[in-house]
Amino acid sequence: MNAIIRDLFGNQLTEVAKKRTVKFEKEERSSRLGWTYLSNDFRTFKAVRTYNTLFSAEGEFDFFTPNTFYRKDKRRKTTLRWINAMSVDIDVKNGQNIGITFADIEDKITELGLPTISLCVRTPSGGFHLHWFFDQPRRSSRKMNKHFTRIQTKITELIGGDNEALGPERYYRLPKADNTIFQSDKRVSFDEFCDWFSMIVEEEEEERKEYKRGFCTVGTNILKHPAILTLLKGVKEGQRDSTCFTLALAYKSAGYSSTETETFLHEWNQKNQPSMPWAQVCRKVRSAFSGKYHGPSSQAIKSLSGMDFRYVKWESAKPRKERVYSHAHEWEKDLLSFFKKHGGSISCSLLSLAKKITSSVDKSKTIPLTTLKTLVASLEKQGKLVKEVTGKGRGSVTTFTIVAKKEASAPQTDEVSKKRESKKTKKVIGRIANTLKAKGGWQGSSSVPGLGSSIPLEFYPPFSYTRSSVLSVPRDLPDQFISRLTNLGFNGQFIFGLWSKVRLVFKQFTIPYSAISKNLDYVRLAVEAVGITVEKKGSPIRTDYTNADSFNKYYYGTLKGLVTTYRNESLAHFIEHIESLPDIRLTALGLEIEQLIASKTASDTELLRDQLREVEAEQGARNRRKAYQKSFWDDSLFHDFRFVLKQD
Repeated sequence: MNAIIRDLFGNQLTEVAKKRTVKFEKEERSSRLGWTYLSNDFRTFKAVRTYNTLFSAEGEFDFFTPNTFYRKDKRRKTTLRWINAMSVDIDVKNGQNIGITFADIEDKITELGLPTISLCVRTPSGGFHLHWFFDQPRRSSRKMNKHFTRIQTKITELIGGDNEALGPERYYRLPKADNTIFQSDKRVSFDEFCDWFSMIVEEEEEERKEYKRGFCTVGTNILKHPAILTLLKGVKEGQRDSTCFTLALAYKSAGYSSTETETFLHEWNQKNQPSMPWAQVCRKVRSAFSGKYHGPSSQAIKSLSGMDFRYVKWESAKPRKERVYSHAHEWEKDLLSFFKKHGGSISCSLLSLAKKITSSVDKSKTIPLTTLKTLVASLEKQGKLVKEVTGKGRGSVTTFTIVAKKEASAPQTDEVSKKRESKKTKKVIGRIANTLKAKGGWQGSSSVPGLGSSIPLEFYPPFSYTRSSVLSVPRDLPDQFISRLTNLGFNGQFIFGLWSKVRLVFKQFTIPYSAISKNLDYVRLAVEAVGITVEKKGSPIRTDYTNADSFNKYYYGTLKGLVTTYRNESLAHFIEHIESLPDIRLTALGLEIEQLIASKTASDTELLRDQLREVEAEQGARNRRKAYQKSFWDDSLFHDFRFVLKQD
């Protein structure tokens, strides 16, 4: 197990203690090295910073911290120096995860799209400690620790782990020969977890936009939710404290006083097995009504009850007099009333205009400059305001004039603007297509040229493009990828930004950037992902495009799924192929794959390694079958020979 520890901590620990006589060694130690904590009961501990001490003391302790600290006397988030792994605790206590196996955990990890774990340690209670080792340790900071805990919380929630064992400073079981049930050479980048987390959050945001069963508002109806009713029936030991505090917050949100809540929870406590001490219930109620909490945690209710639960606290808007900030529509009324007082027109700069417009309820407050700029642009678009600039530089004068209602044209509706944009786009497409037709270029078809599979282009009239018509696009991008996005109305800057997502996806599969454009299957997957994403997120040419950030995130997840499916299908076809090969050809194929891996010229080295493992597995299976058949015939011949001797 020493190799696992060395791989985790790297150069954060030294072999033996160093002398403190040389000044630069002190500086190096203070900036690079870290302390790991060993403990048996989480109260007493031993801080270690050398491998010699760690390996000699590992038999005396059961727990350690996979992340290291710059202090040896305080194990806190604030004293963390290096974060080396993402760790999750899966407990088998209080009726949770009964009968769970490591195979079940592997299935969950695969289903959630998480990478392969680096280490799994079995706990005495039958639980598991999962660790994903980072390829590069991350320097601890307040921002880093918060985001780490957010990702760890989401993984724990989805995988069924212990919600109370969260944070990068936590203890975990020390890996030993008798409790380590799985280890691999897989190392994960922290950025990969960040990408996974962003995809999960986006999916949850999409779910929140739709009305779900069990979605309620704060009030008396929160106590009628099935999840709350389940908790009110009583809980077992191990969940009483958390449930009592959560129910106290639920009663508080429903409008009950602390005295009423305490009475209700004393009655509820009689249903628990066993019941809590009377004073402990009172402490939980006092804590809930201390003013630090506004309402119960949705995640806590979901975890305790095992049911989906979401709620929204609706509050009526405060009067403008009681608010620090005003809404945009309120400032718009103040702006229009100011122009009416000054005859509908005024000549000044935006900055001086912002100082003159005051709130209707508080004359000491003036409109923010950024808000004024937004309102002026909005009123110009609606045809309610005209802005004219005369002169240049410092001598210029800006005149703002309110347009009368009769003169102001009716604002364009979304349908009218969409139709006009669609007509403009069709004209541009027609001009480009006619130009290419006159020059003898590609005229467009139902499939992208150069690919074996057909990719439908049903969203728009098909046409190709020229490099000069797409700006800001490097020459190493595939023509099919550029053509697909150009036909959908995306500009060169957007195409280049989306291509970075393609590079990121293939980088996770250890596929070099230079191999993407050369492999037509990879290009086909990138183009297919565009069509799927457009169907979900829209495009400029369909006039239903939302924003680049949402489009890029959805495209990233879609392409990652397509590449995963493609590699799995490729490996499945390879397995079918090698099963029909003779032994000599199978051996030769294994040697060819080894040479390709050694040459480092293959586009997908990881897939080749998987294929090589399948070849070796097939060879082993054939050898076992041959050995079994040989032993069977040897036993049969010996039996026949013994039978003949007996007859004689």
